[in-house]
Amino acid sequence: MAKGFFDDQTLDIPCPDCGKKAEKSVGWLKANKKFTCSGCGQTIDLQSDQFRRELAKAEKALANFMKGFK
Repeated sequence: MAKGFFDDQTLDIPCPDCGKKAEKSVGWLKANKKFTCSGCGQTIDLQSDQFRRELAKAEKALANFMKGFK
């Protein structure tokens, strides 16, 4: 998978059970669909399909915008 423009940006993902936040990069979120909360051990299903679709649109729009400067 090619590295995206936003891949190094981080987001705080709160656990729906205990509320502890996990800092994950956008690149990590694109590559993973689940993680385990370090606070309570709950497996968290990210259900990130819409996030991935919208991110792909934003990255495509940014790439098209950047082409205008070349």
